[in-house]
Amino acid sequence: MRMDEMTSDGFASLISRGAAVILPYGGTEAHAHHLPLGTDSFQPERVAELVAEATGSIIAPTMPYAHHSSMKTVPGTVAMGFDTVRSFTRDFLDSMERHGVSMAVIVCGHAGASHLSAVAEACRSFKESGGRMTTIAVCDYIIGEELDVGAPEGDGHAGMAETSRIMAIRPELVVNGRHTGRLTGDDGIVIARGCDRFEGLMQGDTLNASADKGDALNRFIAERIIRIMGEAGNGQ
Repeated sequence: MRMDEMTSDGFASLISRGAAVILPYGGTEAHAHHLPLGTDSFQPERVAELVAEATGSIIAPTMPYAHHSSMKTVPGTVAMGFDTVRSFTRDFLDSMERHGVSMAVIVCGHAGASHLSAVAEACRSFKESGGRMTTIAVCDYIIGEELDVGAPEGDGHAGMAETSRIMAIRPELVVNGRHTGRLTGDDGIVIARGCDRFEGLMQGDTLNASADKGDALNRFIAERIIRIMGEAGNGQ
C-alpha cells in the first residue's frame, strides 16, 4: 500500500488499525558505469514492498536524495548536507507522530557513514524530545552483508551484491558486461575528490552477479526487518 496513492481518510483508517509506515530513504548517486543513479532508491523500495506485503504496512514516498561524500563530484550525484538529512528525517518522524502512527521504519539504501549518522541523530533527537512512536532505522546494505552470496573479498559500492540486487529489481537498467574496481587507498589522507580513491568508481567484481542472488538478498533483508518490527512491537 502506497501512502501517496491513498486519500487522507484511507491513510487515517489504516493508521487507526495500527499499520506501520515505511520510508525508503534512497539516494541519487553515481554507481560506477553500469548501474543507474537511482540504485540506492530502487533497493530500499523493493525491500519496503516485500515488508509491506507481509505486514500490511504503508509505504511512504521514497526520499531520493542523501548525504554523499565519495561520489559527490561524479556527474548525476545529488548530495544533501548533513543538517538537511537530519532535518528531513526529524520532520518526517514528527509528521508521523502527529498523525498517530504507532511505528515508523526508515530503510536507508545509502550506506554512507555520515548519512547514516544524520538519520540516527534525528531519530535519537525525536525520542529524547518525548516521541512516543516506535522508531526503527536500518540500512539495507549493511543487513545484506550478513548473507553469504559468494561476493568476492572487498565487495562494496556498485559491486557484485548491489549489481545482483538491481538485476533482480530493474534488470533493464543494468549495463551488460563484467565490471571491476577497487578502493585504492585507506591511508587517512583527506582528498577533495573521494571518487579518485575508487578505480572504476566501484569496489568489486560483477562477474558472478545474478538476479537470483539479488532476489535472495532483497528477501533476506526484508525478512530481517520484519523480525525487527515484530521484536519492537513486542517491546523487546
